[in-house]
Amino acid sequence: MYGRSRYKYDDVTDRLTALEDKYVKVTWFERVSSGTSGSLSLPTGASVVLNEWQAGIDAVTTQLDPVDATGYPTFTSPEDSGGALITTTLDGDGNYVLSGTPSEYPIGIIYVYIVKFANFDKTYCIGGIEMVESYATGIMTSEVNFGTAPPNTNGNWRIRNDGTDLVFEVRLVGIWTPKFKLEAS
Repeated sequence: MYGRSRYKYDDVTDRLTALEDKYVKVTWFERVSSGTSGSLSLPTGASVVLNEWQAGIDAVTTQLDPVDATGYPTFTSPEDSGGALITTTLDGDGNYVLSGTPSEYPIGIIYVYIVKFANFDKTYCIGGIEMVESYATGIMTSEVNFGTAPPNTNGNWRIRNDGTDLVFEVRLVGIWTPKFKLEAS
């Protein structure tokens, strides 16, 4: 049974545009073949999302599967030559620093990024995706970003915890600049 759609062409176009303008949070990993610091190669149009794991952790390290040609994460922590676990720090610009030198390379850094659905590329995804309305919708635990562009875009605002105080900052010339602080009494 074929018939006319109850939607007009303009309605469908508007609905597709509305979907493409939404954002998705995605988990992905970066392969590290040497060294203890560097910058992530983010997918096109993507921005790093911080504080996605418990205790404010921004990214986790993993051994990569040596048998799998794609080298996907095993979710086993790499170690240094003394047996200490290798961890990493990550900033909002995608710069990472490992806690030590892994006993074996390559390793992976698992992180979360956000991108407009229209720019989402499923080849840069491990696991599922989460559709979000905007950057201020529950993305961070200790920081909330406001704006119509990715979080690290000049002109965007963020509110972050500083101990028990709240700091309001604006991104200017690539740097988060504090504008005012609400101090706990």
